[in-house]
Amino acid sequence: MRKRKILSHRIPALLLALVLTGCGGAGDTPVDEAAIFETVTESGEQDSGTASSVSKEMTASVEEEKNSSEVASEASSVQEVTEEEAPQEEDDPRIAEILSGMTTRQKVSQMIMPAIRQWEGNNLTVLNEEVSDFISKNQFGGVILFAYNMESPEQTAVLTSGLQAANASGGAAAGLFIATDQEGGPVTRLCNGTTMPGNMALGATGDPLMARKCSQVIGKELISCGINLDFAPDSDVNDNPSNPIIGVRSFSDDPETVAEFASLYIQGLHDEGVMAAVKHFPGHGNTETDSHTGFPTVEKSLEEIRSCELVPFGEAAKTTDFVMTAHIRFPQVTGDADETYTSIADGEEVILPATLSKTMITDILRGELGYEGIVITDSLEMEAVSRHFAPLDSARLAINAGVDMLLMPGYIAGPTGAASMEKYIDDIAAMAEDGRIPMERLDESVTRILRLKSKYGLLEPRTEPDTETITSLAKETVGSAENAETEWEICQKAVTLVKNDGAIPIADGQKVVIAYYSGTQKKYINAALERLKTEELITSSDNITLIQYKGRGTGSAAADVAGAEAAIILSSTDNYKLSETGSYTGSAADYIDAFISSAAEKGAESVLLSTALPYDLSRFPGVDALMASYSDRAVTAAIYAAFGAYEPTGKLPVKLEEE
Repeated sequence: MRKRKILSHRIPALLLALVLTGCGGAGDTPVDEAAIFETVTESGEQDSGTASSVSKEMTASVEEEKNSSEVASEASSVQEVTEEEAPQEEDDPRIAEILSGMTTRQKVSQMIMPAIRQWEGNNLTVLNEEVSDFISKNQFGGVILFAYNMESPEQTAVLTSGLQAANASGGAAAGLFIATDQEGGPVTRLCNGTTMPGNMALGATGDPLMARKCSQVIGKELISCGINLDFAPDSDVNDNPSNPIIGVRSFSDDPETVAEFASLYIQGLHDEGVMAAVKHFPGHGNTETDSHTGFPTVEKSLEEIRSCELVPFGEAAKTTDFVMTAHIRFPQVTGDADETYTSIADGEEVILPATLSKTMITDILRGELGYEGIVITDSLEMEAVSRHFAPLDSARLAINAGVDMLLMPGYIAGPTGAASMEKYIDDIAAMAEDGRIPMERLDESVTRILRLKSKYGLLEPRTEPDTETITSLAKETVGSAENAETEWEICQKAVTLVKNDGAIPIADGQKVVIAYYSGTQKKYINAALERLKTEELITSSDNITLIQYKGRGTGSAAADVAGAEAAIILSSTDNYKLSETGSYTGSAADYIDAFISSAAEKGAESVLLSTALPYDLSRFPGVDALMASYSDRAVTAAIYAAFGAYEPTGKLPVKLEEE
């Protein structure tokens, strides 16, 4: 049998001119919470397990960072912009004491972060007695919250406080990590939160300090609701235009740009006392398969990922609190190692994904990149793992590979799932007791977990907060006018004018038609028109017609632009496969073609506004002006710019390719 190769090569540091640095939540579709754990392992035994949900409020902050104005004034100096690496400090003496007093089962529980989106058919927004008892009894390391759990900032603050109280009531020596995926752009969970336009929009600003400003707002809002861990920033390099799951979640297709922006994003979270988790190691940007629903493979060599995917993670390893793994196979990197498994789906021998690979986690992430923090899996509910690996086998392989925490290892939606979770914990503890998982591995992971909890004040005695105080803070902070202004600044800086043959700016009083696809886009267009009128940049919007083209045939395009002097159409694509119906630009491309050609025939200036990945800009070359906003949220800023309110300065963060 072939042996695993131990890798000793270390990635060289990036040039000093650089300022450097998944998820997590897999689908919210309900599944059978009992059946998901009853799967035969390689040894032929029947296992069971599941997940549960907890949430927590953070009680302390990290060391004070330099404020944004200081950083902005010295942005040219890496030493001034990046976080200082503190000298190695001795562990909090409480850590060894806590560890020595823990049972094997308690150690395993610290290594699990479940989710409870719903409980017996209802969204879990209020902590009920059953869930409270479940949290109290099991003392998990943390919990991840979804939009299901958050209907308002005030309610979320009460829920997280209650989960922390339930955890403490069971005698837990440490508070909970309470996590969510608040990346900005398409991945936002916090109800009424300041959305932000997303990572690719940040990359388009060309200013890494915008990443820090953005994450400061996100961190401030999360911590006010008792959420102390953000599964962000996404640090994938989107170097495959056909990627179906990353796209605008990435800052750029350039690894050094991603590293630079991710580093500042981490700092912004730390400024507000929120932990950061970069994802999805070693990189999800080159896949053509979504690991939520498939089993992706990246055919790159180790040298190739060293020069691309690993660049952001190598820098982030210096400052991030968590690294989230990817359920992706890298056969050219791990293929020579003894790292395969017989799939429970089809009996085929499969190469282990990064999440379960010791080569990836121990040799590369820890050995080569020098990462010392917590490694957490992406959701183990995702099909890339759950379809091919028995639950206990994936737990054993992940822990033995060097992973510290298991995210969402199953589905909990009621007492049945809760009971399965408890058996899952018992079964993992049994594997540690009989040596299938070395006890030293549990101790290493729990020590890392407790070390981080000590740093963020989660080993301190819990003081029951006043409900009125925490709800007032959440209400005042989340979606505040101040945060909205930061969002507006970023949106404006992101807007990119790629081509302009005189179509922009649109003059006041011109007859204009704006064609949009979704109701959300209409809302943001109207917001721009109202702002333009308020600021007296246009006298009226009566001459501006809005048309929703979803479902309209190409035959209506000529009538839609009739009489217009300027015609704007919004386009959106998830990836470069514009002819596929999975992307609504693909399914509507014929209408957009007809709209543009009809505008030309009738003498109207045409403007194409790309509202997601900008790859569609190369799909419609006959237009007079090309703009990109990278998100629906920044459509307001783009329309604002189209009418001459300001001159866009954004730059394309990815390369365009001709179809």
